Amino acid sequence: MAEKKVFMDGDNKAFFICPRCDKAQRQDVAAYRRHKRPVRISFTCGHCGNTASMVLERRSHYRIEIRESGAYGLAPDRPEGAIIVLDLSRTGVRVELDRDMGFKAGDRFHIEFRLPGDDIIRKEVIVVNSADRTVRAEFIKPLDLPPGAVV
Repeated sequence: MAEKKVFMDGDNKAFFICPRCDKAQRQDVAAYRRHKRPVRISFTCGHCGNTASMVLERRSHYRIEIRESGAYGLAPDRPEGAIIVLDLSRTGVRVELDRDMGFKAGDRFHIEFRLPGDDIIRKEVIVVNSADRTVRAEFIKPLDLPPGAVV
């Protein structure tokens, strides 16, 4: 089972949702803002008394894990191969290519894939890093998702 994450907002607060009773509490987590390593927080629910351990996520944009297939190419609307989108945030993506393209940091290419809610994403990305067939990239323009999208 994946470790439960809690996200810090711009006010240095986080919503903790109790895994037992599903009640939410907003708590100040400013003391953990500048930590370099992952922070595991023990949370005690004020409603049912349940204690749970969670990881504090300090990213400015949520990242979700998905496994959606798509296509990539050096030019828009000219697919050269297949991808699997492994994770996604508003500003970037991690994909697995069908073959090692030798992408290096700074290279650009285009991707297209469908979100679970049937929205199609077509974006140009710039490579942040690449290892074999796995590429981390940033969107040239951040995602402008329609209402109800998963990210």
